Amino acid sequence: MRSGDKIVHIVPAAGYYAHYRDGDEKSYNPVAAWVVIEDEEGRQRVDGVDPSGTHWDGSPCSYASNFVEFVYREEREHRR
Repeated sequence: MRSGDKIVHIVPAAGYYAHYRDGDEKSYNPVAAWVVIEDEEGRQRVDGVDPSGTHWDGSPCSYASNFVEFVYREEREHRR
């Protein structure tokens, strides 16, 4: 996580996936939870948590350099 950021709320995220891309390789991992993150200025935003990655450091999905977007189950199946 970025310095000064804190998680202020967490809820389950059933049915959503985090889409990652490494070159031509795409992967979709289940999102375990949605988190509300608050920065030092008091601004809040929603992000997802995907603890299934081998190099997960506890940060939300958007902090990963290869993160693309969140997709719902039907969209993921459509893309395959």
